[in-house]
Amino acid sequence: MAFLRHEKQKSGNYLSICESYRDENGTPKQKILFRLGKVEDYSAEMLRRIGSRLYTLGGGRLEDLLKQDEAKEVGRYNYGFPMICKQLLVCYELHTLFARLTRKHKLAFDLYQAVLLMLCDRLNDPLSKLGSHTLQDEYVGIGHVELHHLYRTLDKLCEHSTHIQRHIYEQNKTLFNYELDVVFYDLPVPKRLRAGRCDHVLF
Repeated sequence: MAFLRHEKQKSGNYLSICESYRDENGTPKQKILFRLGKVEDYSAEMLRRIGSRLYTLGGGRLEDLLKQDEAKEVGRYNYGFPMICKQLLVCYELHTLFARLTRKHKLAFDLYQAVLLMLCDRLNDPLSKLGSHTLQDEYVGIGHVELHHLYRTLDKLCEHSTHIQRHIYEQNKTLFNYELDVVFYDLPVPKRLRAGRCDHVLF
């Protein structure tokens, strides 16, 4: 079988077309069929043309050879956000809370998966619920969620908002060993303050 051999010598790099064979004793050997000279004597374009010509002479299609070098994007997938969000939900034991709510209301979908999808989108790239449903396959490790289940999830989160907030607070106390002294939260600015009709504001 013929092949191209590349030899490195002190005087340069040499190319030759060789053939492998076995002698009468069955010992593998090689013989030089043709010497092509030094690699440095050829430009990259000359070597490309020679290689392409040899490929077509061997019955190959040049179009197929060129296609092998083309890189095609088949998809983009995100596994970082699901990993982080899953860990956060487990850390706060929200996965067990959502599982209990799913059983309590006998939901036909997984509340945890729906929350996980919306949480990933909120941190990664905030979208509408329709956008979250449409692009959810970009995330690795999240089960498929129907669009109407996302809207029902919002209803359940609103219904149990106080309970969920209290649960997170209790988990924070355990995780960070803190004692609550003061709570700061956002309030809408009163109209009289925006209009400049307020003498003083107590925070």
